[in-house]
Amino acid sequence: MPNEEVTQTETDECAWCGENTPVDGLEVLGYGLFCPECASSYACICGICSDIIHSDDAYHIENYNSTVCGNCYSEWYFHCEGCEVSWHVDSMSGYDPGYCQDCSGDDGEYTSDGIRRWGDRPELRFHSSVEVSYTPLAKQYYMGMEIELEESGHIVGEVMHKVEEHMWATTDASLYTGGGVEIVTHPHTLEAWNDTFPWDMWERDIHSMVPDQEPYNSNGIHIHVSRSAFNNDKGRMIPSHLYKFMQFIQVNQDPVQRLAGREGNNYCQWGAERDAVSRLSDAKPNTSMSNMERYRPINTQNPTTIELRFFAGLSDPAFMRRSLHFVHSLVEFTRKGNFKSDRSWKAYVGYVRSRALRYPELAAYLNENATLLDAHATIALNRYTLEIKPRIKEQIRQKRAAAMRREQELIAEAAARQALIDNPPLCPCYRCIADRELG
Repeated sequence: MPNEEVTQTETDECAWCGENTPVDGLEVLGYGLFCPECASSYACICGICSDIIHSDDAYHIENYNSTVCGNCYSEWYFHCEGCEVSWHVDSMSGYDPGYCQDCSGDDGEYTSDGIRRWGDRPELRFHSSVEVSYTPLAKQYYMGMEIELEESGHIVGEVMHKVEEHMWATTDASLYTGGGVEIVTHPHTLEAWNDTFPWDMWERDIHSMVPDQEPYNSNGIHIHVSRSAFNNDKGRMIPSHLYKFMQFIQVNQDPVQRLAGREGNNYCQWGAERDAVSRLSDAKPNTSMSNMERYRPINTQNPTTIELRFFAGLSDPAFMRRSLHFVHSLVEFTRKGNFKSDRSWKAYVGYVRSRALRYPELAAYLNENATLLDAHATIALNRYTLEIKPRIKEQIRQKRAAAMRREQELIAEAAARQALIDNPPLCPCYRCIADRELG
């Protein structure tokens, strides 16, 4: 009789429960292999660093509806000794460390520097070329900025009363040097940014007075753009438009970072393959706030805006206008066409150059740095095509395979239940056995 090879099912241990499970039944989650039961019952994703953690080791922060790992909790959150609630470090009192601002006993709306306490803000004013109103105009979209400046609170506080119609300033515990400040602007349309924002005052009373911000890396500029920017003429949001907008930024990470003036940090964690998998769900109106990773280059948590967090924290008005022009021009560049349309870096540059009168600082920067930016674009595209895109496809394949396995398991479980209904087990007691034998 010929020898037959005996093949054994390859198994491996689940990283959590230690049970041997067939390899094709193990879930690949982040850094290890997990049996389906552990993966579905205990796996949590840290909302900041995206590590896979056991639910017993996760911190569930109810007032933010967030789950984070221990390392991220110690860096980004604290437990208030007064109300015994976990808060983001932005809510920590600047006067009583260990307490939130509500429990610290701080009196008054403003600090001694004349700036608002974190979390306090005036009623928003929406600036357009037509009017200033307390509600956004229909078929208009706005952009607002959060400008973080180190060691500048005492300077900024002295001048905010002059421009309160356009901006206000608050404390910011995320800035490391002390004396940091976050200037928050009211929403402006592009025309209002160009024509009515007090750029001369900004240049004279802020930019020329605050310390040079280039040596710092904890501060940045965040630009919010209205979600209505991605609506059609009927006021309905178009997920494919937002998807194309986000995809351009991720695929062209290198030239975008060059234009924005900085690479990532803890507050802006680039991860193209992770972000790419989530972009389709992020772009959908009903799920775009479900991903709790706030500290990504593109934050989709906010109900009325999309937040871009990757700009350097510079006070230079030319840089600020260039950044605003980039956001606005990219919204418009990705508005038309379909997924097969040319949305390369080269096509985008051509789009801006043809509209240099509308985006003067941006067009000038792209022309002056064309060779360097083109080189960065080539590097980014090659890396995305050769490294990141295959990983994205593999992640999608794994998710689909896991979903298919789970579907097969559910079918098998349903079949087993039906078999019990159709052929109920016979009672094994001696009386029932005797009754069956007697007929």
